[in-house]
Amino acid sequence: MTRLAAIANTNSGMYGFSNAAGDFANNRAYAVTMSYVYGGLTVAAAYMQFDNTLAPTAGIEQITNANGAIVADKTFAASRQRTWGAGANYAIGALTLGLVFTQTRLDHLFGVTASALGLTGGLALDGLDARFNNFEAHSRYMLTPAWSVSGAYTYTDARLNGRDPKWSQVSVQASYLLLRYTDVYLQAQFRQIDEDGLDVGADIFGLSTASSSNRQVAVTIGMRHRF
Repeated sequence: MTRLAAIANTNSGMYGFSNAAGDFANNRAYAVTMSYVYGGLTVAAAYMQFDNTLAPTAGIEQITNANGAIVADKTFAASRQRTWGAGANYAIGALTLGLVFTQTRLDHLFGVTASALGLTGGLALDGLDARFNNFEAHSRYMLTPAWSVSGAYTYTDARLNGRDPKWSQVSVQASYLLLRYTDVYLQAQFRQIDEDGLDVGADIFGLSTASSSNRQVAVTIGMRHRF
């Protein structure tokens, strides 16, 4: 008797226009994603690019076309940002294991916003290119159909402003499924940065305040609903 595994492919794309007549590439964005599922294996890849034209205002680089694809919700002031990544999950009974790699490259990086870096006034940079490599390993185990425990480790290796900072983050979580799309969870996170002279604080995503040192710990209790 032959057992057939389920196969599924998903592809999607996005394009954000510059909205500038005669300046097609000034502040535009586009992205593509692909995923493949075969039995317990899931593989996915994605690519995203932002193109900006920058000009100095009072010594700070600003996007010259504020009506384009990227307005205020931006992390970097750079002429171009390219991010790509690939990952895979494999389910073995109640256990799921996964690996993810992503890379972000920035051309002519002039600054990083305060909310993204953990500095009150952000970080002004020298206009050189920058790179961030992110490596992640994660797992989840279903104790029962409702209870699950999971953990993840993320390591970031960067080249930034002539420096070589590195970030490490460990996360663990216990979750209980109340309904099909609703669960409650308890989560703990620890982040540490080897700042290499950049003088920035550790900053766990989602917290309103960065640490005054190179380490930060967060414990969260919450409820999630997936739409």
